[in-house]
Amino acid sequence: MILGNYKLKIYFTSSALIFAPVGRKNIAYAGTLSEIFNSFIPMNNDKKIQKITACAFIHKDDKLFLARRADTKKFLPGKYELPGGHIEFGETMVEGLKREIMEEFGFEVIIGEPFYVFTYTRDNDTIHSIEVDYFVTFADPNQNIKLNPNEHSEYRWITQAEILNFFKEDDEEGRAVKKGFEVLHGKN
Repeated sequence: MILGNYKLKIYFTSSALIFAPVGRKNIAYAGTLSEIFNSFIPMNNDKKIQKITACAFIHKDDKLFLARRADTKKFLPGKYELPGGHIEFGETMVEGLKREIMEEFGFEVIIGEPFYVFTYTRDNDTIHSIEVDYFVTFADPNQNIKLNPNEHSEYRWITQAEILNFFKEDDEEGRAVKKGFEVLHGKN
């Protein structure tokens, strides 16, 4: 078999394929077919991705709901955040935000107006995210919050005076939280 610039011998076992380049000693590749093919085909590291994120400023009794990201999360483990997530292809912002809140906390919400938008890059500038933050309230004021442990480890209700306990001064989402409280108090 020829793959790229390599002539290969192929061996089959009960659990894997083994590809050995002809003429190269002590080199073999084992794994699934896609794992092996991907090891021979150069990756395009220049690929850039843009993601759209919707987040919820869930407020009740002059307090804000924040959730702490699970320590197992790859991006910002253990950080408190406005709940929300990526909008899937074909979803509206409102549909996506409602879905994310239901998946992560098990409750329905009423989505209000967006009040803050910002962008950031991560993963060596290969991912560009656009975050849109919305005012949100519970559909039922007596909601039970059920954390999805794969997403969040705890939650808190904070006041405006506590913002800097959860966000650094230069944190853009912290600026969004500050702006959300200002708008709610008519100081926009």
